[in-house]
Amino acid sequence: MGRTEKNVIFAKSLSKTASKQYGSIMDNKNFIERLSARCGIEAEKVERLVEDLGEIIGESIVEEDCVAIPSFGSFEAKKKMERVVVHPSSGRKLLVPPKLTISFRPSGALRQRVRACSSKNVNAGT
Repeated sequence: MGRTEKNVIFAKSLSKTASKQYGSIMDNKNFIERLSARCGIEAEKVERLVEDLGEIIGESIVEEDCVAIPSFGSFEAKKKMERVVVHPSSGRKLLVPPKLTISFRPSGALRQRVRACSSKNVNAGT
């Protein structure tokens, strides 16, 4: 099974989980369509730009750089150190190797937009 097939399977399972938890989810296709319409750029070009953005962020994270996108947020690499855990059923101690994870911190502007929208939704519902 190729990487793309795994991504599709993961996205479908994520979509089902998220829709149960959040009500709806914007998938990649809808995101590309909305961004294309808003910018007035062909969907194929927008899709390529989004793919390139993901690749650049991924490469930067691997190099342990921080990627800051104004009015959106920042992505940062976090190192998780090696640690010992206890297996819950067997009680055996296991060594978990160190790994690199991604941390996202939304910008103040994005937080304000979300708060403004959520307060409108709460007020509209009452």
